[in-house]
Amino acid sequence: MDPCFLRPLLCAALIAALLVPADGNAKQQSEPANFLRANDHLGMSLLEVAHKATPGRNTIVDTLSVSIGLSLFSGYAFVDHQTHDELDPVMGWDDSVQVYPATRMLLARFRPQEKWNPPPFKDPLHHDLTDREMEGDPPELWLSAALLHRGTKPFSYRFEYVSRDLGFTSHAVSGDESQQQILAANWPVATPLPSFNETASGTARNDFWLVAATHLRTTWAGNTFVLSKVQKEDFHVSAERTVNVDVLPSEMEFFGYIHTHDFEAVEMPGWLASIIFVLPSKTSSVQEIEKRLAKDPEYAESGLHPREGQLYLPPFHFKYQADIKAALEQLGVHRIFDSDQAINVTDGDGPGARLDAIGQSSDVTVDRTGIKVDSGTAFAGVYGGVLGNREPPFDMHLNRPFIFLIRDTVTRALLYVGAVVDPAQEPQPPSK
Repeated sequence: MDPCFLRPLLCAALIAALLVPADGNAKQQSEPANFLRANDHLGMSLLEVAHKATPGRNTIVDTLSVSIGLSLFSGYAFVDHQTHDELDPVMGWDDSVQVYPATRMLLARFRPQEKWNPPPFKDPLHHDLTDREMEGDPPELWLSAALLHRGTKPFSYRFEYVSRDLGFTSHAVSGDESQQQILAANWPVATPLPSFNETASGTARNDFWLVAATHLRTTWAGNTFVLSKVQKEDFHVSAERTVNVDVLPSEMEFFGYIHTHDFEAVEMPGWLASIIFVLPSKTSSVQEIEKRLAKDPEYAESGLHPREGQLYLPPFHFKYQADIKAALEQLGVHRIFDSDQAINVTDGDGPGARLDAIGQSSDVTVDRTGIKVDSGTAFAGVYGGVLGNREPPFDMHLNRPFIFLIRDTVTRALLYVGAVVDPAQEPQPPSK
C-alpha cells in the first residue's frame, strides 16, 4: 500500500488517540454536564406538579437542592432495588450520569467564597453605574448540604464517609426537642425554614435530616434597570382579573431572545446568575408551557439569539413553601417514603430507613438591583423503620402570568424555576 495513502490515516488515528480519554477518570471529567441535564428535567417536572397543586400562587422550586440532597441515594449502595428503580427515572439518573462525581464538583463549585467584586471599568460612567448597582446586597452564590442525626453513630462508616467525601457536613444533635426545633437550631442564617407536620419520629432517637440550602445575590450585568423610571401597567392575572403594577423598562440592549407562536422568552444576565423569562402567548397558558418544559427542558431556551430590544419587568417578591415529597410521589417515587427497608445507612444487619418528608421554603425577589433568592430544603428521615441587527427591536411586556428560570452563569446549572401569576401577590407563603 502506498505510504502516502497511509500518512493521513495515521494522523487521524493519532488525533483520535489524543482526543479519547486514557483512563476511567475521563468520564468523571465530563460531569457535571449529564447531572445538570437531569436536574433540568427534574426541575421542570417539579414545577409543573407544584404549580398544579397551588395554581393561584406564585411558585418557585429550588431544584438543585433536591438533586443534591437525594444524590446520596443514587445507585444501589444505600437503597434497595425497588427504590432505585423508582428514584432514578424520576431524577434522570441513567447510566450516563455519574452522580457522585457531579455532586462533589457542584458542592465544591458552590462553596461559600470570598466577597465577589465586579470587573473594573476605566470609564467613570461605568464606575458610577457599578456603584449604583452595588447598593443592594453584595453578590454571593452558594449551596451548602449537611447531614444531621441524633445519637453518636447511627450510620455505617461507609455512608458517613461517602457523605463527607461528597461535601456534606455531618454532625450529631442531642436532646429531646422536636424536629422543627432541631432544624431551626442548625439552619443556615437568613434561610427560610420549611415547616413539617410532626410525625411519630419527631422526638425519636433514631431520626435524621438532610439539609440543603442555597443563597443567591446578584446584580444585573450592566445598567439593565439601574436608570429605569417606574411606570404603571396593567397585569392580566386572568381573563376576569387585572391589577395595576409598577413596571421597570430595561435599557435598550442586545439580549438573548425568541418569539414563537406559543411563547416569548428573553434572558437577562446577572454577574453570578441569569434569569430567563418565558411569557406564554395570549393563546397559550403558563400550565401548557410548564407541561412542554417538563417534556423538553430546552423548549424555551434552545432558540434564544441576540436581538436588540427592551423588557418591561414588574418587580416581584414572594415566598413559597413546596411539598417536594408530594410532588415526587406524583412523579412515581413511593418506596423511599413508605418502606422502612428502602434505605440502608446502618452497619451490617442494622435496621433500614426511609424518608418521612421533604419540605422546601423559598424567598425570591427580582427588582431594580438584581436577583435575590434564599431557599432551604430539608429531608426528614427515620432509620429502623449570534445574528446581525436586521430585525426590529423587540418590546416584551411581562403583563400576564409568566415562567422564570434562574441559571448559574458558570455551569448553567438550573438553580430555581418558578412561575409568577400575580406580581402584586402578598409575599407570605400559604399556611400549612
